[in-house]
Amino acid sequence: KDVTCPVLLIYGGKDTETPPEIGKRLADLIPNADLNVLETQDHYSLLGDGRHQVAKRIRDFLQS
Repeated sequence: KDVTCPVLLIYGGKDTETPPEIGKRLADLIPNADLNVLETQDHYSLLGDGRHQVAKRIRDFLQS
């Protein structure tokens, strides 16, 4: 609740190591948090096969 800057949270929908539920909890605690869940990605594919989706979300977030 003390974080004052906008925050982007990106999680893989199939991630079992850091599941999206953690991101949901964080998004509820951090004002101005934007949670993105990439449903088809897991913990490792998020930055492998899913890297283009992640990069787009980061670009969009930085431009907003």
